[in-house]
Amino acid sequence: MIAMSIKRFYSVSIGSQSELYIFSLAMPPPVPRKALNLKQKVDIIRFKESNGGWSIRKLADKFDIGKTQVTEVLKNKENILRRYNENSTNEKSRRFQRNGQGELIDKIVLEWFNRVRNKNLPVSGPIIQAKALEVAREIECDDFKASNGWLESFKVRHNIVFKSICGESASTNLTIVNEWKSKISEIVTGYEPQNIFNADETGLFYRALPDKTFSYKGESCSGGKIAKERLTVLLCVSMSGEKLEPLVIGKSVKPRCFKGIDVSKLAVEWKANNQGIIQNFKVFYRKFALQHIIANLEEAQNAHDLAKQIDVLKTITWVKKAWTQISSLTITNCFKKADFSSKCSSDDIAIILDDIRTELNPVESDDEQQADDQLENS
Repeated sequence: MIAMSIKRFYSVSIGSQSELYIFSLAMPPPVPRKALNLKQKVDIIRFKESNGGWSIRKLADKFDIGKTQVTEVLKNKENILRRYNENSTNEKSRRFQRNGQGELIDKIVLEWFNRVRNKNLPVSGPIIQAKALEVAREIECDDFKASNGWLESFKVRHNIVFKSICGESASTNLTIVNEWKSKISEIVTGYEPQNIFNADETGLFYRALPDKTFSYKGESCSGGKIAKERLTVLLCVSMSGEKLEPLVIGKSVKPRCFKGIDVSKLAVEWKANNQGIIQNFKVFYRKFALQHIIANLEEAQNAHDLAKQIDVLKTITWVKKAWTQISSLTITNCFKKADFSSKCSSDDIAIILDDIRTELNPVESDDEQQADDQLENS
């Protein structure tokens, strides 16, 4: 940087003499622009968020940069934070891979994926994630999280894509729903919560396998279509959170799998409310079905054999276990969501699913649940 020099001429008279003086004023060089890395920019943003009253000038003085730089950083706040988070995630992934355990999990899961896909068995995202968690437990890798981000990276590393192997959901008349909700308060007046019940039936394709699968790019997919065997399950709950035994309806009075089984001890009623309770029930049911699929995936020769292993008896066991998992808090909040409230606040309280998400993480509800939701009960 070259210092600028400014010269000025002054004429000074003292008595009869006049002299000429030349003053040279050298201006200081401007402060060079300070280069900021991504971490320093994030520090400025976070400091500003914690100290909202600070002006641009004060921020510039604190971080020893120009006001223009501060303005640019704050203006591009969202982009800077996004880039920083992406870099942090990638760095964690690189550290995990370098310790050897991540690479081992990746290798074992890929070998397993190849074996099951060679049999043309459907493999969904939650199945891959659950398998990865199983491998992590076996090698005692407690830090591993089979997150959606890990799944995306796994797909990219191995050139894997998600394909359909193969419907209409009934539309809801919102006008009728709103009219009904406006009458609820009047109808339930005078009834205690323990005397207000809601019962609803749902169809369950209990042998359904995923109708989409991960496969290598260019690989053709077949098999894995939804098994058509279905059960109807009636679920009934009270506004206070009480659950009645599920009523399960099937085609046969005495299925073959019931041989030697005392039906009265199944903890469900066997016979030849859909504000979130049924949804949660199906999520839990799919969890138990998913655990069975993972355990038997490699031994099955094809998708048909895998589906056939799921019989009515296993289904009833899972129905009971899934029903037990539904908490009273979830039930009472579902009633509030539907505007059934005789004594409670009129606030629209969202359905509580955190406990279920924690339990299932990262095993989320899969495509087969959507198939159940498309069933029409006559």
